[in-house]
Amino acid sequence: MYHQETQKPEIRGGILADEMGMVRLHEMDMCNVPPKMRPHKYAAARAGTLVVCPVIALHQWKTEIEKFTELDTLSVGIYHGPNRATDMPPELMQKYDVVLTTYQVLEQDFRKMMSPNKISCPNCGGKFKVDKLRVHLKYFCGDGAERTEAQARQHRARDRDENGSGRGNTNRGIGGARGKKDKVKKPLTPTKKHLSTKTMVGSRFSVLHSFCWWRIILDEAHFIKSRSSQTAASAFSLSAIHRWCLSGTPLQNRVGELYSLIRFLRIDPMAHYFCKAKGCDCKSIHYRIKDGKCQDCSHHAFSHYAHFNRYVLNPIQRDGYSGDGRRAMFKLKNEVLDKSLLRRTKETRAEDMNLPPRLVTIRPIRLHPVEQDFYDALYMNTKASFNDYVDEGTLLNNYAHIFDLLTKMRQAVDHPYMIVHSKKNTEKRRLEQGAPVANGSVDCDICHESPTERVVSSCCGSGFCRECVVEYLTGAGGGSTPCPSCQSPFSIDLNQASTEAPVDDGTLAYGHVPSGSILRRINLAEFATSSKIEVLVQELVAMRKGRPGSKALVFSQFVNMLDLTRWRIHSDPCLADLGLGVRILHGGMDVKSRDATLQAFREDPSVRVLLMSLKAGGVALNLTVASEVYLLDNWWNPAAEMQAIDRTHRLGQYRPIRAVRFIAEGTVEERVLQLQEKKRLVFDGTVGRDAGSLKMLTVHDMKALFT
Repeated sequence: MYHQETQKPEIRGGILADEMGMVRLHEMDMCNVPPKMRPHKYAAARAGTLVVCPVIALHQWKTEIEKFTELDTLSVGIYHGPNRATDMPPELMQKYDVVLTTYQVLEQDFRKMMSPNKISCPNCGGKFKVDKLRVHLKYFCGDGAERTEAQARQHRARDRDENGSGRGNTNRGIGGARGKKDKVKKPLTPTKKHLSTKTMVGSRFSVLHSFCWWRIILDEAHFIKSRSSQTAASAFSLSAIHRWCLSGTPLQNRVGELYSLIRFLRIDPMAHYFCKAKGCDCKSIHYRIKDGKCQDCSHHAFSHYAHFNRYVLNPIQRDGYSGDGRRAMFKLKNEVLDKSLLRRTKETRAEDMNLPPRLVTIRPIRLHPVEQDFYDALYMNTKASFNDYVDEGTLLNNYAHIFDLLTKMRQAVDHPYMIVHSKKNTEKRRLEQGAPVANGSVDCDICHESPTERVVSSCCGSGFCRECVVEYLTGAGGGSTPCPSCQSPFSIDLNQASTEAPVDDGTLAYGHVPSGSILRRINLAEFATSSKIEVLVQELVAMRKGRPGSKALVFSQFVNMLDLTRWRIHSDPCLADLGLGVRILHGGMDVKSRDATLQAFREDPSVRVLLMSLKAGGVALNLTVASEVYLLDNWWNPAAEMQAIDRTHRLGQYRPIRAVRFIAEGTVEERVLQLQEKKRLVFDGTVGRDAGSLKMLTVHDMKALFT
């Protein structure tokens, strides 16, 4: 690390992509240099080291820094929470050697900094953005506002209510065809003097973006893999002398995800934009185009190109991993990754780390005949729809529907209840029976679960998990993407404030079922288990009897599946007698409940099983107290599954790790395994430095799921 920062001034940082569970964090701790020891030429750096990490890893970073450094060597501050601006003002932030914050805080501060200042309305005093204020003054506010016929009627009705009479006191419109604007005489439209800076709200300020940091570290750097996201933009805008990306999976789905890391590191020339006009040497890290022209060289936007897109991404998208695409892949490896990326695996560092063995196995499951019939019927309907889209040539236009059907197929393999008793189907049955539908949160229209972090589609108002939306848009491959609910062009704001899912403290008491749970929609007295749940119970019983000191992590994509599993274990007195205490962890829990659940699992000997959603528990957790891992369902991305397994297989683990992946025979899960292998080959061919992997890649993933 020290060599990379001091001997390679063209990069001054890099990507530390060690396998999950290795010593990335500890090495970055040792690399921290107090301000008084910095080289004189960098003395102008106004702040120390900024660490950006997931919220769940915030306190773990602080604990590890204090653990692996001498007392009072480095001062550490946490910039987080609603009162962070007052708790850590700029002058205090400068005094810390290390400042810890989260991606959410970084993104929020960046949005506030970049959002236009609001202006006060001279009539009502309300705050509006510049363009909104002009509309407000023209149509709504002031005696001279121009109103449509409908607006005029509303205004007259409001006046009648205020005056207590049946006659309004506004001027009526004169004539005009129905639907046309009914104008009233008014003075000239307010001039721009109303938009003067004297009425501006106080300037937005981001303290994180105001400093030039000595070093910036992005932990779990794949959080910025979507180059167009606000999270990525907020990271790109930070100023620093040295930049580091820590991620065991810098590439998860496609090579294009590496661009965000390259852009953050500002690796020349891959991170830059260039002008192809003859004789022009324009070069910029940002796409500086305004009114169709470059702000630096004044040439048209069409004359500019991104070096990474032209020489790496476009050839790969056009030719796949052969011909020009293969040459582009080697160009990426030779010119960028070989110089900036360090990856070490547990196998290569086995002698240094002294980790116990890790065994990952696949346990095939044969579905119960009733479950198999249910799945087969669903599969045949799905395949018929898919074939129709192929025959009509509208496959990509119906991507959202196909994605939805695939998700339902995966849920049906876990438990038919997840389809039959989904919130959408339950409410539909209630409507057919004439019963009122309960108010409250609805399921995510992609995974059909209670959203862990909710966003709202602007086109139809449907709700989605944030992670589901990101995964859905990534899989769509760009271009116009249809809404998963209404099939119209997908328009969604990932930056709007989310609403929290119903609170769950991780426990389940008899007579108390968390709000929003699938357990509220089924008759628990007639609860029926599933093949997967029963196989899991067999595994847990065998663990408790054969390895009584062991604890287990159980992962699923779907919170509803975790709830069904939790109820199956809690409702069985025999399992209670075995001491199989269970807790659950998912993204809908608040920080206090999450911390209490993790503490109970680590310290309470009666809590032997922790059920976790892959979204909430797959990253930035150290759970070496567990030595058994069970994956109830597989995910499109194999890296996410390996991250989940490596919550246990890391420094501090002394027990052998046993991980079991449940795969239902003759179902879509077997085909997902094939897709995972292809994605693993992409990773090995770039980050893993295995050039032979590139020869084995093809491109018909979606069709493979239905053959």
